[in-house]
Amino acid sequence: MDTKKWECEALNNNDGIFVMHTGPSQAAQPIYHDFVMITYIAHGEGIHHCGGKDTVLKEGDVLIINPDVIHYFSSSSRFQYLELYYCFITPQKAKKAYSELKHDFPELQGFFDNTSLKSLHIKDNEKRDIRNLFIRMIDEFMNCPPGHKCMLN
Repeated sequence: MDTKKWECEALNNNDGIFVMHTGPSQAAQPIYHDFVMITYIAHGEGIHHCGGKDTVLKEGDVLIINPDVIHYFSSSSRFQYLELYYCFITPQKAKKAYSELKHDFPELQGFFDNTSLKSLHIKDNEKRDIRNLFIRMIDEFMNCPPGHKCMLN
């Protein structure tokens, strides 16, 4: 499979953050990007292929993927449907956000302090707080109400 650089011009137009949701058709080939990508598995089950390691993902899983990492998603044999929520953030914005939140999320320290780590796999809580945050972010991004950039940040 050919590797493709995934571009996101919208990052420059939206203060370094872009959100969307899609199925696997957008990421079924090996890609890399120059931004941090946070992916939430909204529905279905799939596999994240990265650096020779395959990680089975289920609804409620979250992946944070560093820039310049070659990876891709595929649906599992059990589920042919995989819906993903994405948040793309410039590396500078991600580091700034982490520096402001590191006391609230100490489990992320190893990921942000060690840039050789390719990705971080975490799970949402039972109340689905991360999912709800993604839905609110996508709604803000799509509808662009007054103050939406501040809310996304």
